[in-house]
Amino acid sequence: NEALTAAVEAANRTVAQALPGAGTTCTAVLLMGNTAFLVHVGDSRAYLIHDDTIQHLTHDHSLVGRLVEVGAISEREAQIHPQRNIIYRSIGQGDNLEADCFSVDILPDSCLLLCSDGLWGHVADEDILQIIQSAPDIQQACHTLIQKAREGKSTDDITVLLIPWGDPCHGD
Repeated sequence: NEALTAAVEAANRTVAQALPGAGTTCTAVLLMGNTAFLVHVGDSRAYLIHDDTIQHLTHDHSLVGRLVEVGAISEREAQIHPQRNIIYRSIGQGDNLEADCFSVDILPDSCLLLCSDGLWGHVADEDILQIIQSAPDIQQACHTLIQKAREGKSTDDITVLLIPWGDPCHGD
């Protein structure tokens, strides 16, 4: 956790100095043994995929993410909310960056998915799970996820990283 936190703090200082007023999100993972150490700031996401489930590991540091957390709007409403791109925590936006840092045990035959809102904002979680499970390999799963986000009219950057743990996480 300390190494990840230090890296995010260094990135925050660098972005703030090099590009004043700019900001970016970050979700990163360090794998050690069967443990994934994660650091997160912004509205990119990390998911754990195991068996027939997809679990959202991170919490969006966005206005609509907070509204969903307190039950003011639904996940579906958040996807079309006019202020869905307003984030209240990001790299480069201040000296006192507070990143979420946590760990999770990874079960055999799981996958970690790290992605930007260019994916999750345009492809439903259940569709993400189905695509990963039905793909013949990890590379094809990533390609299909990006293609599906583009078909969903994503105008944002689409970042997808799948990390298999044990056997590939797609179905047979």
